[in-house]
Amino acid sequence: MRMCRRGTVSRGGWLAIGLLALGLCSAPLAGRADVGYAMRGDARPFHHWDSMFNNTQDASAGQGLVWRAGDVDVRPTLGTWLVADDNIFLSHTNAVDDTYWTLAPGVVLLYGQADDNYLTANYEFENTDYADNSGEDFESHLFSAGLQYLARGYTTHVSDQFSQTTDTDPESAQRVKRLDNTADARVDRQISRRTGADVHGRYDVVSYDSDTYLDYNDVSGGLEFRHQTWPKTHLTLGGDYGRVNVKGDGDIGDADYVEAAVGLRGEPVSRTSVEARLGYQHREFDADYDTIDTWVASVGAARTFWRESVAGVNISRRLLPSSQAEGLTRVPLTIAPYVQHEILRDRLALSVSGGYETADYYDANGKTDRSDERWYVTGLLDGRLHDALTVGVGYTREEQDADVMDDSYTQNLVFVRALVNY
Repeated sequence: MRMCRRGTVSRGGWLAIGLLALGLCSAPLAGRADVGYAMRGDARPFHHWDSMFNNTQDASAGQGLVWRAGDVDVRPTLGTWLVADDNIFLSHTNAVDDTYWTLAPGVVLLYGQADDNYLTANYEFENTDYADNSGEDFESHLFSAGLQYLARGYTTHVSDQFSQTTDTDPESAQRVKRLDNTADARVDRQISRRTGADVHGRYDVVSYDSDTYLDYNDVSGGLEFRHQTWPKTHLTLGGDYGRVNVKGDGDIGDADYVEAAVGLRGEPVSRTSVEARLGYQHREFDADYDTIDTWVASVGAARTFWRESVAGVNISRRLLPSSQAEGLTRVPLTIAPYVQHEILRDRLALSVSGGYETADYYDANGKTDRSDERWYVTGLLDGRLHDALTVGVGYTREEQDADVMDDSYTQNLVFVRALVNY
């Protein structure tokens, strides 16, 4: 999933579930485990300027710079990019342009093997400085860690993903410092040659630096059964129970929810990977609010047309507590396709990606009249100078058309970058 974001383009509201779904497509099915940045469903921590080169999916891949320290693989990373932004405050009427520079060192550690027992951790620090508006300078931190353990037919996978950065809240179209932490746990059991099941749990924490935004946490757990209906494809059936707690006065917005879902996972067609989940959620609030009954989805699909070309799409729909008003629920639907193609004997890569999102809102009386729309398109040209080194240029255009006129904006970004082991 590919979206440009450098301090002014939203990350979380757009593509998080779609990224996760696509990332899981390439994971081992038994544990659905990921190593390094891929635990987030994206090879890079905060931005989505994707490249076919230097993809840190596996610290032990043997490409680029991988150092050995005893039994631990150490994969350093370093990125830098210079961006010209024509609307750094996402203003509807008074756009301010500026240029900013980011330096991002990091490291991925792996003990064990990605398809076996392992421990992994990665950390990245990003420092962003604006040329004319130094008050907008910020720092970002990413940390993730994971464990996978296989024993007696069981696969246990535990991970935690933490990020803190200045990001754009899609509901208000304002930049705000935000902390996200997601803890996942899954225990998988192969029951027979064709069937299996897993028990899983998830705990999300979203916290804003500003008191004008609403923090919340979301804890859920459930059970999923799978059946290998075709040689390389599983059908899944599962259910989850969850609890949302909004950190405000009283319990306005606090809710319980139940979700049932069916899914498809594997390679239903040659050279095509799919991770799809379609469900129905019933959300009931503690306060005297109408319940929400609606569909949810997480779909990631990718197809390799030949060795040099890949195309895919990510689709997601989910329910999120409003960042602005207690009791308001935001329901974004995102559709985001992408195409990547290598040319000149794997030395150049061209990538085009896009996304469209429409967001509905529910209050105490049910669905409201508010509906926001947003779209973006990004084009990239990357050159591989070495197995570990990529340089590239790119362009992004994004527009939001919100019912609240002040939340509408248009933005253009032009950037150059250099990536080592990304």
